[in-house]
Amino acid sequence: MTSRLHLASRAGRLTSGVRPHNQNLPPLAMKITGQCHCGAISFTALVDPNRVLVCHCSDCQQFSGGPFRAVLPTPAEQVSVFGAAKHYVKVADSGNRRAQAFCADCGTQLYATEADGQPKTLNLRVGCINERAQLLPHIQIWGESAMPWLQQLHAVPFHSKGIASALVSTAQNLAGSGAA
Repeated sequence: MTSRLHLASRAGRLTSGVRPHNQNLPPLAMKITGQCHCGAISFTALVDPNRVLVCHCSDCQQFSGGPFRAVLPTPAEQVSVFGAAKHYVKVADSGNRRAQAFCADCGTQLYATEADGQPKTLNLRVGCINERAQLLPHIQIWGESAMPWLQQLHAVPFHSKGIASALVSTAQNLAGSGAA
């Protein structure tokens, strides 16, 4: 049985309990839910969908395994977490210590927050939010680190399903035969 857990005074520690209702709701409050891939950790939150951003910094690229990461900064008191996340503390270029929360079982990245003191903001990872298709980014940061090919991505063939596509199979056959 999963217990209800909330962020406590130190990043990396979760305590059980019931948080009182907060009257300081985001200006455009949207209720979201999310979970890690294996389902061991889940969360609910009230968020401002206009705060979604894309970060192109090299740390986000490395942590996400992709060319950028989409995040949704949310006041910690607006988030309820169910299950225990593992934390890795990294030091940003600015010198800030950031706790990166992820599922120890499946590795899904969940959020980042302050590593020291009371967490104020959780940067929720948009990829683990169920309503992610409704969360349009409104700003991109660290553009100087962005992959230069992102601007041309719209010209790359797009398939609605995976590797079973005929075009993907043809491309793999051409690559395997030495044709390029």
